[in-house]
Amino acid sequence: MGIKENVSLLFKKVAAYKPPTTFRDELNRQCKIIAAPTFVILIFSWLPYIKLDINLYPKIPLLVYLRVGLSVVGLVCLVLFFISFFRKKSYYLLLFGVAYLEIATGLILGLVAADPAYMGGFSFLMLVLPIMPFLKRHTLGIIAVTFTIFFIVGKLSGMEYRLWSQVYGGYNLLAATLASLCAIFILDNIRRRNYENHHSLHHVNEELEDTFEELRIINKELEQASIELSNKNEELRKANEIKSELLGIVAHDLKNPLQVIIGYTALLKDEVKESSTAHKKLGMINKSSDKMLTLITDLLETASIDSGKLKMNIVPIDLGQLARSVVKEILHLAEKKKQEINFTSEKNCVIKADKMLVRQVMDNLLSNAIKFSDFEKKIWVSVKKKKNPGGAGEGDMVTFIVRDEGPGLTGEDKRKLFGKFQRLSAKPTAGESSTGLGLSIIRDLVKLHKGKIHVESEPGMGSIFSVDFPVTGLLKEIPGE
Repeated sequence: MGIKENVSLLFKKVAAYKPPTTFRDELNRQCKIIAAPTFVILIFSWLPYIKLDINLYPKIPLLVYLRVGLSVVGLVCLVLFFISFFRKKSYYLLLFGVAYLEIATGLILGLVAADPAYMGGFSFLMLVLPIMPFLKRHTLGIIAVTFTIFFIVGKLSGMEYRLWSQVYGGYNLLAATLASLCAIFILDNIRRRNYENHHSLHHVNEELEDTFEELRIINKELEQASIELSNKNEELRKANEIKSELLGIVAHDLKNPLQVIIGYTALLKDEVKESSTAHKKLGMINKSSDKMLTLITDLLETASIDSGKLKMNIVPIDLGQLARSVVKEILHLAEKKKQEINFTSEKNCVIKADKMLVRQVMDNLLSNAIKFSDFEKKIWVSVKKKKNPGGAGEGDMVTFIVRDEGPGLTGEDKRKLFGKFQRLSAKPTAGESSTGLGLSIIRDLVKLHKGKIHVESEPGMGSIFSVDFPVTGLLKEIPGE
């Protein structure tokens, strides 16, 4: 059995016991515990004194009757105690027995005019009385009635109060009575406080049990929800795998026919006059096919990254040299729009990375800068080393930066910048195609290299894209440089 089950069982056991609803019921419960032993004592405790009573006071047969009567009372109460109806009224049974004991004692003491043989027993009963779990008013009532009978019968018997207090131990009786009164008030207060504390504790235990039960139900619901969520995630993962696989198959099967279409339309354009309608239509077919090929290529790239099947060939590369070659290859696109590209690079900016994937990142960022910048604008490309604020070593970076004079990005653009198939407010300035996947692919490729991409842009102020590639040990020189 686990800890949770043990705690639950503990709360249930504590909560199973319900304390009496009132203090009177609690006293009845306590009386039920001590009633039977008390009744047995009432039956046998005074029987040995019958002979003493006869010897000391043969002319007062009432003493014997009181002694025997006490035994009869104890016997009757003991029998009634085992009857279910009277057992529930144990408080009254015990109160009746003790009241008879005290009153009979007071009566006997008055009859014998406070004989020293009886005074000690009366003092002892005064001291024992507070132990009985009675209401305070009942205990005080018994004492008052007992002393009243004692003094009345004693007066009738010719008792001299000055003598009995001095000779027969009257001061001891007064001291015992005062001690009994103090004990009655103290024990009554203790019983009430214990009852209230126990009752409050039971309420707290019940509340804790209810709370624990609610938590158990919530925990069970959470476990069930977790299982359902796990099953849903597994279904989504399988669906995503199927989607990626299907997308890859479809895109791959479309790529080759499109390349054939692009090739043949280019040949046909060369065979017809440039001013003819056929030449223009072939140009439109070629351009649309090229857009579709770009989209398919991006889809294949995305599917490959999402599936985790993209294989990387990590080698040392100089980022500055690679960026320079990318600028040279793409320069013709900038020249068509009469744009100027300024390139700078620090020496020996070496990282360990996949050369083809890093080239793709650079090519996409530079293509975007050309695509979204207007005619006769400037573009700045730079590569520089970047020190880790914590110190040199493995934390050093090499940064590739592209800055343009394009329309810039709005706050909404920045929020969805690297999402898939996102359309931004800026549009290509010369009708170039845009799939909405380029920046998403860049972000994923940079993540594969444990790098970071940053964007700084304001509407109408251009944009700055910077990519930090981590260095895992700068090489002093490139082989074959």
